[in-house]
Amino acid sequence: MTDTRDNTAFSELTGEPVSTSSEEWRIQTEARTVLKMSKEQRDAFLNGRKDADGKTIDRGVIRI
Repeated sequence: MTDTRDNTAFSELTGEPVSTSSEEWRIQTEARTVLKMSKEQRDAFLNGRKDADGKTIDRGVIRI
């Protein structure tokens, strides 16, 4: 069975077509998602969160 879906899109960075199943596309979509976050959301995503006592709730991407 052949997949007939068009899985190409245009890169917002280069304007060139890129496969939506490629590593390049994954990186671009992840970057767009992080950039859409508010500063507070981005800080929690990257650095994690702590409770009022300073105990870690989430580690964040940087610590992982």
